[in-house]
Amino acid sequence: MAVPGRAELPDAVPDAVLAVCDAHVRLLDERLPGLLDRQWPQPAYDGFYCVAEDLAGSPDVVPDVPGVLHGWFDVGTHADIAHITWRELRDHGVTLRGKDLRELAVWSDDEALRRATRRNLDTYWRAQLEAMEHHPREASLPQAAEWGALGAPRLVHLLVTGAPTSKSGAGRWALDAYRAHREIVEEAIRVRERPDDPSTYAAEPDRRRRDLVAFMREVIADGVASSGPSFAPSTGRTSAT
Repeated sequence: MAVPGRAELPDAVPDAVLAVCDAHVRLLDERLPGLLDRQWPQPAYDGFYCVAEDLAGSPDVVPDVPGVLHGWFDVGTHADIAHITWRELRDHGVTLRGKDLRELAVWSDDEALRRATRRNLDTYWRAQLEAMEHHPREASLPQAAEWGALGAPRLVHLLVTGAPTSKSGAGRWALDAYRAHREIVEEAIRVRERPDDPSTYAAEPDRRRRDLVAFMREVIADGVASSGPSFAPSTGRTSAT
């Protein structure tokens, strides 16, 4: 598949992602459903199907649609049909086939995005924090640090700056925004970007869990209490160990 003007795309797309997308389209064209996950087990190729008219309105009113999440296909899902997805498509969407995304109307509302982000922190992330406290062994793993210490600050970064960022970007932002929690944030970045590097928590996985829980609790509280881009997260607190 030829992707017009790849060199002119506003945002770079990793070669691995392009390869998987190309494979997806080829398989659809050749009418070979069910082979994508066997040919390309990594990276995970999640997503959903919607029509252009869906993008022109709030994601809150989009019905359940076919989609894949964590490698599992569902004929009716609402996963990733969210305000942040619409914003990322509006600002950073990349067209692989068909009409250029920049020619489509993509709905966006700053206040709705902030409300949805705070709600996500107050529901999903609070529930995940509670699960961590009830499952200490899983919460002590390096992967838990990467997921929680980058995922939750990613939402607060949006509330503070008004701009979405990647998990790595959120981690680097949190290094300054939450200096009292630098060690757990550095651990999360290490796991994501340099997994073969030594960990400062190698002999103390339970301390990693305690630091992670303390950091996430503070981040979630800050995000839920935020009022907009002028909000600044608390700094200087001591991480509970």
